[in-house]
Amino acid sequence: MEEDDETSKSIPKWVELEYSVGHATVQFTHLSPTSCNTLASLFAQNADPSRAPAYAHQKSVLQLMEEKGVPLEKVCLLDPRAEKELSPEDGDGRFEWFLFGGILGS
Repeated sequence: MEEDDETSKSIPKWVELEYSVGHATVQFTHLSPTSCNTLASLFAQNADPSRAPAYAHQKSVLQLMEEKGVPLEKVCLLDPRAEKELSPEDGDGRFEWFLFGGILGS
């Protein structure tokens, strides 16, 4: 989603921390080649079995879903303007993925 250039852009520390903890897998999608390489390098340097594995992709989330065989009805879109708030019941197994959209920090 960012302009692609030859200069690596820094990843804010809060982004690194927020997405490097937990018991899930984190997929960053639709990145420029530069951002994809920067994140992949960061993930490789900070590999820790107690942290969620994270991956960076140039492909879109829809392409990744298709590749991984995840149907749209198994994805919970997390939208700050949704009529219903996310609740513990949403983790009952009906969703395989929870999709955070938009620009981080926005």
